[in-house]
Amino acid sequence: GEWSSDAASGCMSVAKGEQLLLKDTYAGDYTLTCKVRKTGGEQGFQFFVGMSADGKTGYRYNIGMWSTNDRAELLRLENGHERGVLTEHSGKVIEMNKWYDVKIVVSPMKSEFYIDGKMILSYVSQPMPLQFIHSGYDEDNGELIVKVVNAADSVYSTTICVDGAEEIAKSGKIISLTASSAKDENSYEEPRKIYPHESDYGGFGKKFDFDFPPFSYTVLRIKAKIK
Repeated sequence: GEWSSDAASGCMSVAKGEQLLLKDTYAGDYTLTCKVRKTGGEQGFQFFVGMSADGKTGYRYNIGMWSTNDRAELLRLENGHERGVLTEHSGKVIEMNKWYDVKIVVSPMKSEFYIDGKMILSYVSQPMPLQFIHSGYDEDNGELIVKVVNAADSVYSTTICVDGAEEIAKSGKIISLTASSAKDENSYEEPRKIYPHESDYGGFGKKFDFDFPPFSYTVLRIKAKIK
């Protein structure tokens, strides 16, 4: 189709089969508005948002698909390959030689697509959890094992309640593996930059508070008897 916009300096237009790249890079919250017209071909038009620098990973809006030109969808792209439809809509026909007002509202957590003032696609990303907790019991040593991963860049403060156990010892062991950032890694020069450290802890109980450091994997070994 043909793209015309007042979002940048002057008017921009794109002929059939060509692509338009905005000069500026937008991050955080932004709204893109433009006018679009289909001038030929079977399909409608496409918009790419949140793309990586190499143009292979991100999101693509397909508008006016199929022979009926009434299907719209948002797809996830990864390394140049389609990784599934995130949301879809049917019923909005893209007609030939008709101008449409398009608005795309984007934030780090949400993206909305409007045509002529009506939202036809909306997607809210599901954030990956940054804390993982697993527990079990070491029968040979009589210890409750609690494993906690904190992948966030801030301290994870929580209260741990021990149910189904008795005679919980106040003193126990902590084994921690921490990094100063998500990009830290071991090297030949620093082979133990990220390395487990064991320490004593005297605050265990039926219910206790614990602060898990940023970018950490922590194992709590609590002496206890299972009921």
